[in-house]
Amino acid sequence: VFEEMLVRDGVPYIIVGGLKFYERMDIKNMIAYLRVIFNPSDEISLLRIINVPGRGIGAATVAKLRAASNAQGVNLYDALLAPEAAGLTARLAGKVRELRGLLDGFRAGMNAWPLADLLERIMDDTGYVAELKAENSVQAQGRLDNLRELLTVARDFAKEEDASLDTFLQHIALVSDVDEAKSNEDAVTLMTLHSAKGLEYPVVFMPGLEEGIFPHERSLRNENAIEEERRLCYVGITRARRLLFVSGTDSRSIYGRTVSYQPSRFLLEIPEPLLDVCERENTFLPLPPLSRAGHFHSLPPSPAPPASAASAAVFAAGDKVSHPRFGLGTVISSIERDGFQEVAAAFPGQGIKRLNTKYASLTKLHSGGGRPR
Repeated sequence: VFEEMLVRDGVPYIIVGGLKFYERMDIKNMIAYLRVIFNPSDEISLLRIINVPGRGIGAATVAKLRAASNAQGVNLYDALLAPEAAGLTARLAGKVRELRGLLDGFRAGMNAWPLADLLERIMDDTGYVAELKAENSVQAQGRLDNLRELLTVARDFAKEEDASLDTFLQHIALVSDVDEAKSNEDAVTLMTLHSAKGLEYPVVFMPGLEEGIFPHERSLRNENAIEEERRLCYVGITRARRLLFVSGTDSRSIYGRTVSYQPSRFLLEIPEPLLDVCERENTFLPLPPLSRAGHFHSLPPSPAPPASAASAAVFAAGDKVSHPRFGLGTVISSIERDGFQEVAAAFPGQGIKRLNTKYASLTKLHSGGGRPR
């Protein structure tokens, strides 16, 4: 999404390390589905997804279908209507007809459904998402995250004046072309923290310092994983020779939904005298310049924020609580941190949220034993 913003604003950018978003296998598969739906004559895209996810239409079956389409003088998409002409068994012919019916259904709704809804139907109705969930691995979860991010891109694109499927496909082609920018251009460099090791830059931006983003939500229950991410945060901070900008947000659109996160524990662990804090919307202020030794020049400490009502309460596992955004929930665990508590609470329909009582408006309703306090 950051890449999209930079492209739209006309700012060149370069990604260092990692695979470009639109070059990822699952994203290319979804784009191929969209291209076939928009243009059934796109045989290259059809060949890419004809057996993705696996539906029993193997290479031998595809070869027979292509031979039949050539003999009949029709495109491959039309050949899917008469699979018997390719000499397929009744079982294989049924699978081919099922695919053609699925694609016809998507085509029938492509102008009626919002783009994100069309994508979500493709992911669900083809069994693509179900297959990844069944795999139940870290790699599969990462691939699911990529698909959710594509939904976010589609929802953002829906705000454009012309949000048609045709325009979206043209936009993606343009973004993919820009991805080929040469590394010697004067451009913004985007990289992962892992790729930043050993490199130094005059100015560094570290966005997304929020619980659930950095550290990632999958690390929150694993102290070893938290320590690894804390070390990566240090790597990012020490890449900046002159200026370091760190930022977070109250809410963001991610993986196809709008979510709210608390400030990252890493941000809260930076001593307050070293921060030049700005809370104005869409405004960034840097931390003080770094000395050559890598230390911050000190600033006068900012006034401490007033303690919230929640900070006066003591939370323990089993306590029933209320939050203005997440509703009623139950405390799972709590940790003392700098005179306040970091509370992990489960909210029905919202999942587990980590809230720092220094900032969160968390109200204690009942203790773990069920007696009101």
